[in-house]
Amino acid sequence: MNLKGETAVVCGAGGFIGGHLVKSLLEKGVNVVRAVDVKPLDEWYQVTPGVESLALDLKDKDACYKAAKGVKLVYQLAADMGGMGFIENNRALCMLSVLTNTHMLVAARDSGVERFFYSSSACVYNGDKQKDAHVTPLKEEDAYPALPEDGYGWEKLFSERMCRHFEEDFGLQCRVMYIDDCTKGTQAIMESEIHEPINLGSSELVTINQLVDIAEDIAGVKLERRYNLSAPKGVNGRNSDNTKIQQYLGWEPSIKLRDGLARTYAWIEKEMHALVSA
Repeated sequence: MNLKGETAVVCGAGGFIGGHLVKSLLEKGVNVVRAVDVKPLDEWYQVTPGVESLALDLKDKDACYKAAKGVKLVYQLAADMGGMGFIENNRALCMLSVLTNTHMLVAARDSGVERFFYSSSACVYNGDKQKDAHVTPLKEEDAYPALPEDGYGWEKLFSERMCRHFEEDFGLQCRVMYIDDCTKGTQAIMESEIHEPINLGSSELVTINQLVDIAEDIAGVKLERRYNLSAPKGVNGRNSDNTKIQQYLGWEPSIKLRDGLARTYAWIEKEMHALVSA
């Protein structure tokens, strides 16, 4: 299905991925009429000219109806999330994201939305399969039997089930993704006929020490490493089995970690030099 010319709202548009998704959709010809995030506009990563940008709390049902009004596509990326420390110390707050997903699904159904994209999380996966740093790549079916991350993961898994049943009971076509990266994959999944949760992430497995090794090499520096093993850390290992997305789309995320880090480092360095010379 080609979504060019269709009207869309991006929820969670003030975040890093959401902001880039808005621009990418516009470049592909999708008419993003509205971008929504709970944060004030001056705290968004980027605001796109020509798009109605609204600061709305989507846990509120009326705000969800305002977000979904007059669009055919909903990209639901909005969630209370702030890294593993946030997840482990704010389990009830993470669970309250179920209000956002419930109200957005109801608003989408009542507003005549045709397709609903839900960004889930790798935190839905069974924790027993992620106890070793060198894990077997996670397949979509590894989400069951259910033993997700407490709080955040349970909410995400429950919301996946809601998407499934809204499609079965009300005909709202839903696309569910375990997101790590990639606006290209988001668009491809939304346009596809994939009716089940699917991984969109890297198949690379890397330890934190290996990540530091790569960063040191790119920057040409050597860092002193100090370890705080009492800090929140989440699972010991995780990477994506991309068999299913290859079967459906003939594609998987292809940018290697080192290449992405090199591009990111170069961009940050450029921005820092610009600040110094300003």
